[in-house]
Amino acid sequence: MRNALLALVLLVVAFGCQTAQPIKFVSNGISGYAIHIPQNANEQEQRAANILQKYVKEISGCELTIALGGESGGKGVYIHEDKTVKIDAYRIKSSDDGSITIIGGERKGCVYGAITILEKYFNCHLYSPTYKVIPKNKNLSLPLINLADSSVNNYRIVNYFSSAYQNDEDLMDWNRLFNNYIFASHSFDWLVPWETYFKEHPEYYAFREGKRMPTQLCMTNKEVVNIAVEKLRKEMAANPSRIYWSVAQNDFGNPCQCDNCLKIEKEDGSQSGPVIYFVNQIAKEFPDKMLCTYAYTYSQSAPAKTKPLENVHITLCSIETDRSRPIEKDTAKAARQFVKDIVDWGKISKHIATYDYTINYHHFISPHPNLFVLQPNIQLFVKNNVFDHFQQSDIAEGHEFAELRLHLISKLLWNPNINVSATMDEFLKNFYGAAAPWIRKYINELQSDLVKSGDRLNIFGPPSFHQTTYLTAANLIKYSSIFDQAELCVAYDSVFLHHVDIARLPLSYAILEIAKANFVGPRGWWDESGTVRSNKMDAILEKFNLVMNREKIGVMSEHNLTAKEYYDMSQQTASHVFVQDNLAFHKKVVANPVPNSLNKYNHADLGLLTDGGIGDLNKSKPLWIGWEEEHVELLLDLEVVTKASSIEITSLWDTKTRRILHPSLIECLVSERKDDGYISIGTIENKGIQLEEKSILTHSFKISSSVKPFRYVKIKLNGAKFMPPPYSTVGQRAQFFVGELAVTK
Repeated sequence: MRNALLALVLLVVAFGCQTAQPIKFVSNGISGYAIHIPQNANEQEQRAANILQKYVKEISGCELTIALGGESGGKGVYIHEDKTVKIDAYRIKSSDDGSITIIGGERKGCVYGAITILEKYFNCHLYSPTYKVIPKNKNLSLPLINLADSSVNNYRIVNYFSSAYQNDEDLMDWNRLFNNYIFASHSFDWLVPWETYFKEHPEYYAFREGKRMPTQLCMTNKEVVNIAVEKLRKEMAANPSRIYWSVAQNDFGNPCQCDNCLKIEKEDGSQSGPVIYFVNQIAKEFPDKMLCTYAYTYSQSAPAKTKPLENVHITLCSIETDRSRPIEKDTAKAARQFVKDIVDWGKISKHIATYDYTINYHHFISPHPNLFVLQPNIQLFVKNNVFDHFQQSDIAEGHEFAELRLHLISKLLWNPNINVSATMDEFLKNFYGAAAPWIRKYINELQSDLVKSGDRLNIFGPPSFHQTTYLTAANLIKYSSIFDQAELCVAYDSVFLHHVDIARLPLSYAILEIAKANFVGPRGWWDESGTVRSNKMDAILEKFNLVMNREKIGVMSEHNLTAKEYYDMSQQTASHVFVQDNLAFHKKVVANPVPNSLNKYNHADLGLLTDGGIGDLNKSKPLWIGWEEEHVELLLDLEVVTKASSIEITSLWDTKTRRILHPSLIECLVSERKDDGYISIGTIENKGIQLEEKSILTHSFKISSSVKPFRYVKIKLNGAKFMPPPYSTVGQRAQFFVGELAVTK
């Protein structure tokens, strides 16, 4: 009896071992498998078959046959869609006879199932349009498989700033993302163009400061609703299959404050009230469509009374929050407000997307250590029943850790609870080879130094914002040493070395930009005397430019700053030093009123006006001082009474990307005493609406020999209050920016 029982156990074990044998999918470049899809296969079933066939061939050299029709059974990969399976979900199951079945939910489930086999079992990874890990192996095997997967999220969208990424369908599917943004976009001006209607019907537009301005639409004007409805009706007729349509505020503030709009705003306790009231009226006309609108800046908070209709979709934007801390754990006012807002919107709407910001808009190629806040933020959104996501990441070649950022975000959008550290390590190993530990060390050190400093990240600030926190001189030396080691590790592998070179670009950019903001001195482009130019800075710029050109890296900011433009302006800035014979060098300037930092350009440091360097045309304006004021006075103290031959100040013009006009009037006055006795030595006017101007103007005031010695220089600046027509920014607050102030002996 005992022997019989032992024999039975051995038989069961033997049978179990036999069934657990791997499936020989391809042997020596030959396979007995075919891919079977339904006779009337739909688009995703065909796509799944094609992508499996394509990459199995690239890996093994074996091209699997794609067969139409046939039921599951026998050796083969059977792919079909099942409408009872959740959208985008999939199930993969192998049978004892070696057949494999991929069942997918609608949209992309079959495709994701096929990619899972390629990625999980054949180690095939797609990381960018130019870097795909496709191992070569003529023998491919699979274990017995029984797995299912789905995402809690519905729409998973990451923004690209590169056509190469945008058009790479395989990469998009590998990351389980969609490349068509379908939610709210700034559309008020598209619906009711101010160029068409404002002159004859100013009442259609925002009432501000006692007059109508074409900044936003009037939310309570019935004729505006009618025009918008007719516009949408016409567009929908031309695109009948499209479901999502945008009815959303323009990309700047200044909402209507007429009596009717203010009444709704007061009742709702939020400026979103009039917006939802307006969108609801339009949504009633299109019950089979989804009308999308923003909860953004002034409309971020949910209304207390006006509820969005069932076919109104809310896109909640996190633009006001800090990028360095998880939103839910941040104690700052903006973070607390966002957490309240996401909860409040969830109480009144079932259709919410988050529009999250994961990069620095104005400095794509700049250290932006926020990789470890991606997960808690996405988890916050999902916890509050937000399952539609748009990650504003502007992924493109050369942008800071673009490939890693895309990889992490896509994995998190599919499953917010992944092990981020392990996922990152796997990517770094495949993307940087032997340099991976050093790249990970750099990422960790950067993040740690930011946290220790207590500094914050926004989506506009230049590296010089952080030169005393995590981008100190000592830290930059430390980071540079880490990259030196990384380069040594892959010195003989050109692919990985190029990846390391690209990863180093943000560090080099930070060093260069900080040198411009500290133009003379240890961290600057010139020594303290302004006579010896830094060979080190020149070398960093040349290497930066070499890598940018070699890797064909396109733009460096949302304003399309190119590598060539950056190199040329950096050379120009570095070549113009105002130290010798400049009596104003490093002298104190005060301003009334103080400049506006606007949290986008600089920290309003008036020392930039006398630092010896001229501002460049970097579209983020980090080397300029700006105001949204009509009248400003600058007072320069030369510290001693002296004579001079001229006084100069530079100003900026940029109406292409900003609302910056040259000052309309500049007057220069001098005095021996601070509080009185000023003599005007000249006035310069910039008349008109400045449609075409030089980007940088130097305003020179010659001082005649009859002018007595002076100590104080007063510069009076007048600017426009609002942008005039025909600028697209008409009605918005105008700005003016000034740069270097020099007094020549």
